[in-house]
Amino acid sequence: PLALPGAAGLLPARLYRPLDGADGACLLYFHGGGFRFLSKESHWIFGVRFAQAGYTVYNIDYRLAPEHLYPCAIEDACLATRTIIGDSRFGARDRNFVLAGESAGANLALACNFVGQTYDCLAFTIEMPFKDHDDNPEPATGWSGARSKRLGQDVLSTLAVLVDELR
Repeated sequence: PLALPGAAGLLPARLYRPLDGADGACLLYFHGGGFRFLSKESHWIFGVRFAQAGYTVYNIDYRLAPEHLYPCAIEDACLATRTIIGDSRFGARDRNFVLAGESAGANLALACNFVGQTYDCLAFTIEMPFKDHDDNPEPATGWSGARSKRLGQDVLSTLAVLVDELR
């Protein structure tokens, strides 16, 4: 399994590559979740969609509150960013580099951009209301079906446009 150094140890990561073998920009993606929950596993679709758009994507976990208080997440994100850019094994050194994230992850992407050198930074905040009182939520998760699914599709379509404009 892939792992990147964090401030307090290794951070689990997942790598997504373009299917066409393109050697496009390298993208480091930080998941959302209010700095308290969710993970690279819950946000796998972002890695897939960015890879479909031609990016080599590193999707990482970072330490979460309340067990790990501020600034732990920022420390992890910044160290992972420096590692991917500075270590030739990750391939980001010789090509464009993009930081991206959603919600809390967008905050981390922006923090890394401000703390370090200025990178090509695509950061966005999206709050996705998974519970919609107009639908009947699924009892096990509380997530609603149709509207949340449409919203997710709209978010991914918007991401595709943003990624294309960044190139």
